Amino acid sequence: MPEAAQDQLDHWEPCYLGLVGSRPVTPEQARTLDDGRTVQAAFELDGLLDQNRLRAACQRLLDRNEVLRSCFPDPDMRLVVAGVAVPWRTTYLTTSDERVRRAELDKVLAGERARGFDTARPPLLRAHLLRFRPRRHTLVLSAHRAVADGESVPTLFAEVFQLYGGEAEVRAVEVHELTTSAPGRCTPRPTAAPG
Repeated sequence: MPEAAQDQLDHWEPCYLGLVGSRPVTPEQARTLDDGRTVQAAFELDGLLDQNRLRAACQRLLDRNEVLRSCFPDPDMRLVVAGVAVPWRTTYLTTSDERVRRAELDKVLAGERARGFDTARPPLLRAHLLRFRPRRHTLVLSAHRAVADGESVPTLFAEVFQLYGGEAEVRAVEVHELTTSAPGRCTPRPTAAPG
């Protein structure tokens, strides 16, 4: 690694535990960093589901795909961080009323969009599982547009389901690419001078 690149990593290391490297920012990533776009997909799962195994599969997806563990502390640098946990939420709702189920899904989708992403804080992917009945679930994947687009989110889900190895029938419900407000960026914490 060139010395200048190592100097940059040394500069950011106090802010990012598990920093493993830097990569160039692609032109597409540069265009999307500050536009606040969130890509979101909801997948209905019909069948018995092991939530812990699904969460572990989402974690393995994150571990295997460095772009999902990336962050952008400044517009010209993408940092890759190891050891980040996939943000995971679970919502339980016991209803057979389709209107109530749909309203809860819409609420979760809107809430995830409203959260947005701080592009300086990895990971730039989240998962939210809605459990409606023992055999009816919806998995929502949300990602910042800099690391995924509307076409790649279904591919990411296919990888999650392959890692999960489950028997549930899966069908895509919706895929959105939406604009949300963009939170601020991280600045490195000052390090103490050697004493």
